[in-house]
Amino acid sequence: MIEFIQRLKQRYQSIQKKAPPGSQLYDSCSTSLKTLTLAEVSLLKQKLVESAASLPLNIVILGPTQAGKSTLVNCLLPEPFAGVSPLAGYTVHPQGFATGSHAKNVAWLEVLFPDFKRLEQSKLDHSDLAGYALTELSSPGILASQDPTVIWDTPDFDSIEAHGYIESVLRTIGLADLLVLTVSKEKYADQSVWEMLEMLAPLEKPFLVCINKLAEGEEQTLFNSFRNRFKSRLPDAKLPRLVSLPFVEANEKLDAEHIIQALDSMVDELNDQQVSDQTYKFIKANWRNWISPVEEEIQDDQAWQEKRQHAVDRAMQSYKKEFLDHPDYYDTFQRAMAELLELLEIPGWGEKLGKARQVITWPIRKLIRVGKSVLRSDSEKGGVSRDKSYEGVLLRQLADQVITEVANDDSLDQISEENHLSLAKQDFRRSLNKSRHEILEQFEQGVSTYQAEFETEIQDAAEALYLRLQDQPALLNSLRAARVTTDAAAVVFALHTGGISLNDFILAPAMLSLSTMLTESSVGQYMTTVKAKLKAQQYETVQSLLFDHLQTQLNQLREHAIGSNRFQITEQTIKEIESEFFSA
Repeated sequence: MIEFIQRLKQRYQSIQKKAPPGSQLYDSCSTSLKTLTLAEVSLLKQKLVESAASLPLNIVILGPTQAGKSTLVNCLLPEPFAGVSPLAGYTVHPQGFATGSHAKNVAWLEVLFPDFKRLEQSKLDHSDLAGYALTELSSPGILASQDPTVIWDTPDFDSIEAHGYIESVLRTIGLADLLVLTVSKEKYADQSVWEMLEMLAPLEKPFLVCINKLAEGEEQTLFNSFRNRFKSRLPDAKLPRLVSLPFVEANEKLDAEHIIQALDSMVDELNDQQVSDQTYKFIKANWRNWISPVEEEIQDDQAWQEKRQHAVDRAMQSYKKEFLDHPDYYDTFQRAMAELLELLEIPGWGEKLGKARQVITWPIRKLIRVGKSVLRSDSEKGGVSRDKSYEGVLLRQLADQVITEVANDDSLDQISEENHLSLAKQDFRRSLNKSRHEILEQFEQGVSTYQAEFETEIQDAAEALYLRLQDQPALLNSLRAARVTTDAAAVVFALHTGGISLNDFILAPAMLSLSTMLTESSVGQYMTTVKAKLKAQQYETVQSLLFDHLQTQLNQLREHAIGSNRFQITEQTIKEIESEFFSA
C-alpha cells in the first residue's frame, strides 16, 4: 500500500504542475496531496513500529498563524527553547525538542522526512524550506508515564506562504502520537481551522484543542461555541478534549500544568493496533476522492480505445467495399490471372513470344512513357499522380480519415481547466496535428512495401490455379492453345508497367477469354475459392501491416503527449489494492 500511495502522490504532483494556479483542478490536487501525505507518513510510521523500531512519544502542536503555538511549546519545556515572534509566519520549519533519556539513533526521522535535511535549530534557513530541527535536551520528560518525549513546534497552515511548507507540517502531524490544536479566540472559527479538523478527523488520533489568549469569563462561552460547531460539521467524529490558556503579557509565564495532565491521561488511549486501524480507516475515508479521477481516466482510455478501433473498423469496411468487393477497381485477382497467362505459355514458345513482344508492344510502351511524363508534370503542379494505384490512393484516404476521426473530440469544444483529462486531450490534439503529415508519409511507405511484398501472394494464387490445371491435361491444352493465339504477352507487359487505364484497355479481351473458359470448366469452383482466399489474405495483411501499425503509432503518440497529465494506473491495480486492503 505504501508504494501505491507514493506513486499516486507523484502522479497528483505531476498533474498539479500542469494545472493553472487557483483553478479547481489545482485546488483539488492540493487537497488530495495533503491527505496522501498524511496516509504515506502514517503507513511509514506503522511500518517502523511493526519492525520494532524504538520511537519516542511524539506530541505535535499545530495551529494557524498567531495562535501561540511556539508559546505553548515553551510551556511544555523546562526552558523556552522555541523561538517566538509577534510576526506571522515566524516558524517555517518543524522543530522538535526531545526530552528525557532520548536515544541518539534518530534514523526513524529520515524515513518519515525523506528529501528533508535535519539541521541545528540555529541553522534553519527561511529560504530553504526542506529542513527540520531536532534538539536533544537533557531535561526529564514532561509526561510521567512516557519517557522519552519529543514536542514538535510546527509552521502555520493558513497563511499565503503555507503552500511552501505544508508538506512538512503534514509529515509532522502524520508522525504524531498526540495532537494539540492551538487556536486563539480570534482564529478558532476560521474556515482553514475547520478544514484542517475535517481532514484530520478520520485519523482518529488522540486530540486536544487549546483555545488560547482568553480573557477572564470567556472560557465557557467559547467552549460551547466550539462544541456546537464541531457537532454540526463533524457529527460522526469524537469530540476532542478542550483546554484553555489565558491571555498574558509578554513577560508573564503561563501555567500549563492542566494541559500536561490532559496529555498524560491521553497516553493511555494509545496502542499499536489502534494506530494501525486508524491508518486504514483514514485511507478508506479518502479512497474514493483519490481514485475517482483515476477511474475517470480509465473510462476515458476505454472510450479512446473504442473510438480508435471503431475508426479503423470503418476504414477496413470501406476498404472492403470500395476495393476488395468493387467489380471495377479490384485488380489483385486479375493480376493473378495475368501471372497464370505467363505460366500457361507452351514450352519452347517463350523465346519466340519474347521477341514478338518487343515488336508488338513498342507503341504501347512508348504511349505509357509519354503518359507517365505528362501525369508526373501534372502532379508537380498540384494534380493527383496516377502512378499510384487506386488501392494505394484509397488506403491513404482511409488512413487520413482514421486520424481525423480520433482527433475530433466533442468535449474539447468546451475546454476546461478544471479537469486533468481536458488538459491531456489538448496536448494530444496539438501533438497529433503536428505529427499528422509524418504519420501519413510513413503510412504511404507502408502501402508501397505491402504491395511489393504481396506480389508473392499473387504469384502463389496463380501457381495454385496452374497446379490444379495440371491435373486436367485436356483443359490445360485448350487454355494453352488460347494462350498462343492471344497477344497475352502484350497484356502482361502492360500490366507490369503500372499503367492502370492502359491495363484496363489491353487486359479486357484476354482476361475475358481466360476467365470464361475457367469459370465454365471443372475448376470454376476452385477458382472462386482461390479468389476468396486471396481477398481474405489481402484484407488481413492490410489490417495487420497497415492499420494495426497505425493504431500502434496513434497509441504511442497519445502516451507520449499526455503521459505527464495522467495517472497511468490500471483498473486491475485498483482492484488488487481494494481486494487486499478493503475486503473484509
